[in-house]
Order: sequence, then structure tokens, then C-alpha cells
Amino acid sequence: MAYRRIRSVFKKLDNLTIQASLDGKINDQFKITGWIGTAGKPSDIEGNNKISLITRGKLAQEDVLSSYGEGGVYSSYVIGEINADFLDDDNSKDISTSNRQQYIEDDERYIALKSHIYTLLKNIQRTWTDLRKEKSTEKILNSIPIIKEWYNNLKPSTKKYAQRLFASIESMRFDEDETKKESF
Repeated sequence: MAYRRIRSVFKKLDNLTIQASLDGKINDQFKITGWIGTAGKPSDIEGNNKISLITRGKLAQEDVLSSYGEGGVYSSYVIGEINADFLDDDNSKDISTSNRQQYIEDDERYIALKSHIYTLLKNIQRTWTDLRKEKSTEKILNSIPIIKEWYNNLKPSTKKYAQRLFASIESMRFDEDETKKESF
């Protein structure tokens, strides 16, 4: 059920940026396919802020993202699907837990996958943060002329701090009747 729901959400997303297209080896033994993306707003992914593990075409673990304890703002925007058939290899020991919804965490296959996903998440965090700064800066400068004038008069070394400020403002959540412009 959850697997189909995530697929249907992905098909509806116009505001999704694929951050990592997965089609290759994570080491000499294990291969993965799939994708990890970020949405324009957390509400765009309709509560499906997860990275699902798929094995042999079936949902094997609904949400591996939650096992990382990522507290960064970017993690609220992440959605994805990773296909890792090597986790259910007939020639290897079964590493599914008894409820068939998770994996034995000290198995070398699962450790390799989790390590690879962690590296991907950190790369996505850096990329997402940079994109967020750019988009926030562009949005604010195009909508508030006085801010644009102020920004254009800053020294290049100071502009990076202004961009961080714009990204922070952009990520704030306001009540529906408030706008970011009114908060200045």
C-alpha cells in the first residue's frame, strides 16, 4: 500500500528535483537503482517524507530515512525509492526481521547500503542548501525592491551572509493569513 502511495505521489509532483539518480554499484558486490529527490515544499510530498527500500519489486522497508535521525531542514523535503535486490539474495542468509519490514542491521549488506545512503544524504544536503540559498535570494530580490537595492550595495563577502538570511526567512513557516513580506 505505502509503495503504491509513494509512486502515485511521485507521479503528481511537479516541484520535485531529483537529487540522486541511483543506477550503479555501491561497491564491487552490491548494486542499487532508484532515486532520491527533494520537493519544493514539505507539503508537496503529502506526508511521504520517506526513502523506501524496495527488494524484488516489493516494499521491504517503508522508511530508511528515519533511521538516520537527520535533523537538518533539508530532510523534511526528501522523498525517494531505492531498489536493492541484493538484500534478498537466495544464495545468502536471509536478513529480513521476523516482521519482514526491516533488516538485521549488523549484516554487511545492510551496513554497506546504509553507509552509501548516508553519503548520498550528505551530498543532497549540501546541494539542497546551495539551491535553497540561490532560489531564496532570487525570490526575495525579485519581490522586494528595497531589499534588492540593499543587497546590491553589499560587498561580495557579505552577500553570502545575506543569502543565508534569505534562506532562513524562506524556510520559516507562517500561518496562512501571514506572509513573509509582512514579517520584515
